[in-house]
Amino acid sequence: MPTWSFKAILDQAPSDDESDALYESGLDFSPVIGGSGRPSYLMCDVEADTLTAAVVATIHVVHRITGLRVIGLGTPDAVTLGEAALRLNGSRTQSSLRQLATGERGPGGFPAPVAASGGKVVLYSFAEIVMFLRDVIGDEVPEVSLEEATIDMALRLIARGRDRRQTEQIQAILEAAMAPA
Repeated sequence: MPTWSFKAILDQAPSDDESDALYESGLDFSPVIGGSGRPSYLMCDVEADTLTAAVVATIHVVHRITGLRVIGLGTPDAVTLGEAALRLNGSRTQSSLRQLATGERGPGGFPAPVAASGGKVVLYSFAEIVMFLRDVIGDEVPEVSLEEATIDMALRLIARGRDRRQTEQIQAILEAAMAPA
């Protein structure tokens, strides 16, 4: 069974007793990092069949032992095309990515933006850009986990549902969106 390494961001810093309980939980957590105004997180190495299963196991253990919530994985997926070019370490320029995004070059099908602010700042999923470059264009670029980015996004969305009603609304939207037509 593979071991999955990831960062689990917590909604608040655990107490010393909670940190000790997490360490003794049986899952491989490093000491809690953060606190004092900085995000607290655990570095996790968890054996599971999938990353999703590893994160779910972590969420259950953290909540059961401490009552704290895992609110993200700290996976910075939303990027501008300039940031994407920097992460690609020179294999693509910002201009090249812009031409692919606008359809000026390439076969089309560049990933759609995930957010825009008044048209000036447009954000894309870095994981989706990498998949497009690898699978459609044929570029040799390092793999990025779309699964990790998706899990992070889901956790952050749920964390925004500050009360039970909001969380239930998010769940209802997800169920409706995933229902067969």
